[in-house]
Amino acid sequence: MIAVLDASVAVKWFAPDGDSDDAVAESLLREVAAHPRRFAVPELFIYELLSVLCRRLRQARDVSIAVDRVGRLGIRRVRLDERLARRVARLAFERRLTGYDACYAALAFEIDGRWLTFDRAAHARVEALGICDIPT
Repeated sequence: MIAVLDASVAVKWFAPDGDSDDAVAESLLREVAAHPRRFAVPELFIYELLSVLCRRLRQARDVSIAVDRVGRLGIRRVRLDERLARRVARLAFERRLTGYDACYAALAFEIDGRWLTFDRAAHARVEALGICDIPT
């Protein structure tokens, strides 16, 4: 099974919140580093990561280092083509997801994987579909 990593997981690698999810995220980072082919992200992942890290980190240099580190992990990045975009739109409307969250969910469907997110509200909206987990 391929895990679709949500940006909420990667943010914790560089800007932890001091909660129990931080240790889970760190464990996932070790897994990604050891087995990058078991993970995928939609192309918007890096944009989301940049957006959050630019708000949470103190210097542009820190953001650049974080993004470079993620890039070197070897996580598969999946382009949003027209077919995937149609699935994104359907999921966004059917499950009341943001377009961003629907991209992760649609990718999980597309590759028969599991979307790993710390976003509990988004998880609740797609839980019945069996494509999403909150990492533990």
